[in-house]
Amino acid sequence: MFYVGIDFGSTYTTVSVYRPETESLVAKALSEGGTPFIPSVLAISKNQISIGKEAKTMTTTAGRKSSVKSFRAFKMMLAEDDEESIRARGFDATYTPERVTQEFLEKVLRRILERENETMIDYLVVGVPEIWNNEITTVDGRTRLRDICRRFPFIRKDADGCACVQIVSEPAAASAYFSYNFKQETGRNFDGRLLLIDYGGGTLDLTLTDVETRPDKEGREGMEIRVLKRTGAGENEEGRIGQAGIAYMETLMENAIHEVFPDMTVEYDADFYQAVDMLEGQLQECTSMIKGVFDEYGTGIGNLSEDAMDEEDYFFSGVFYQGSRIDITYQMLVQTYQDVIRGVFEEKLDEVIRFMKEQNIDYMDRSNDRFKIVLVGGFGNYYLVQEQVSKKFIFNSMDNRQKHVIRSQEDCEKSISFGSALLASGMIRIRNTAPYSIGVCADAGNGISLTYGLYLNQDIEFNKVYFQRDVHGDYVVLLSLSGGIRRFIINTHDDKRSALIVYPKPEFQNKLKKVITNQDCTAVVGFSLDSSGVLSLHIHDYDLISCQISDRGEKIELTNFKELFDIHVLERAYKDD
Repeated sequence: MFYVGIDFGSTYTTVSVYRPETESLVAKALSEGGTPFIPSVLAISKNQISIGKEAKTMTTTAGRKSSVKSFRAFKMMLAEDDEESIRARGFDATYTPERVTQEFLEKVLRRILERENETMIDYLVVGVPEIWNNEITTVDGRTRLRDICRRFPFIRKDADGCACVQIVSEPAAASAYFSYNFKQETGRNFDGRLLLIDYGGGTLDLTLTDVETRPDKEGREGMEIRVLKRTGAGENEEGRIGQAGIAYMETLMENAIHEVFPDMTVEYDADFYQAVDMLEGQLQECTSMIKGVFDEYGTGIGNLSEDAMDEEDYFFSGVFYQGSRIDITYQMLVQTYQDVIRGVFEEKLDEVIRFMKEQNIDYMDRSNDRFKIVLVGGFGNYYLVQEQVSKKFIFNSMDNRQKHVIRSQEDCEKSISFGSALLASGMIRIRNTAPYSIGVCADAGNGISLTYGLYLNQDIEFNKVYFQRDVHGDYVVLLSLSGGIRRFIINTHDDKRSALIVYPKPEFQNKLKKVITNQDCTAVVGFSLDSSGVLSLHIHDYDLISCQISDRGEKIELTNFKELFDIHVLERAYKDD
């Protein structure tokens, strides 16, 4: 059997393979240099498509008037619907984020198949940011990625003729791998809580999971992961890609250029990315040097002033932009981190900590073998990120909270692809829970009924319909005389006051008017989720006399959330609480 897991990152992509017959779990080399990390870059020149390092080299060495067309961070653009933002990143009607993603992933997977002498992938699992689960503005990203992967002809089909593809959250995938590591190291299953902090190029994901030994449907015991709390950041804002590594690098480079050319309008073109790539390479190569300087001088702006440091120490490096040397100082590294990263990171760490306190989880006990903290992602290797986490949780050299789950830093970098391959094999499972609460606002005598079909963190079965019921367990009956379904209620948080009323766009609302066909114009609604977290709405006629639900119903896959709902017109459900 050939099980494949992909860490499709905003900056780098990694592919791992698990073969149960030999129990081998390997991150496969995707380039001639033998590294499993391939830059998530695609370039087009004279109708020839290149990916990875070759594409990155073409991009950075091309002249300003070159015919080379290149794309970066296209994963994050899958969840973007603002046409201006999409065009600003170089996409057009021909090369959309969806097409670029499909071209890139197909080339990556075909390369793996060729090198492994395989023709079919038995099961494919792809990791996506956790915020694609639970943020209205980004939920369409996972649907688009699922549909892209389903179109690949080399993915095996299941009994229903559907490609064996699953989209999972990146932190859940990484949790699977670290749980696997624990078993490999100790000889026993991990039973406990794991806080996964995934800081990548485009997103920050913080996920608290519960891992326990449970039997599957066939009675076989194995480790099962249940998400307890999820939060993060990464929406594209003000032309920036996310709130993570890419945003930091681009802002740092732009700030440094403005130190030399204060009045220049910086364009994100080949010259700019050549400088960014040079800076990125230096940050990766100089990890120990950066650590040494910050350990000696600290990370306060005042500590890193030119007066406080030797000139040799003050300047980190120089990169070239349009023929001019641009100096990068340690003070710039810290200042940009303070401006772009520290605040949002601290906010999200505090959010998870508040939840753990509410749940009486002793996250500060260094001797606790049933609570682990792991920092992963390319940006998670950066000293300032690690320092912020270390200070927050007061790590020391004897800390048990990282023991047995982390073998090496390289393992952390491969954890999402490793975990995805393990999930593809079924060796470790994700316990299925609803990523948000959702229902239809039904008219009631005193206003509207604010109940749900699916509830946040509710245990669910994939593709099972969960009908909307009231507090007494009775079906919530819709009366469509007034025009079908006019309002939905959705909540991505634990607090009921966060619930929002969402309005279908006119075209979708007209479609909803036509699906209730019985003479009483009454129906019940339900919701289901598939294995990739894609939501479907189910509408069934309801007989008021017999109190029976019709076997026949309408299923509407809500695959383009932002096309179906007016997410710019949101209304708080609980205005006075």
